[in-house]
Amino acid sequence: MSANQLDAFKKKLDQALEAGKRLYITTPAVYSHDREKQFSNYLKTYFHMIPLGRHFYEDWPLESMSLQVHQFYPYRLEPES
Repeated sequence: MSANQLDAFKKKLDQALEAGKRLYITTPAVYSHDREKQFSNYLKTYFHMIPLGRHFYEDWPLESMSLQVHQFYPYRLEPES
């Protein structure tokens, strides 16, 4: 993502929070396809990610056809102070 795209995304999140909406995001949404950690670091800079428990996630990658079990967290986003 470009810096402009990240800023535009943050603006939408800020507007939703200002409107009183609660925002949630999952572990895969934060970290998947983010090898450079650009998105996750940006998100952590501007928002407090409050874990709301955890749940198991089964993954069966087609390449290996072996079970992988992960524990994922849903997070509530609040503005970083």
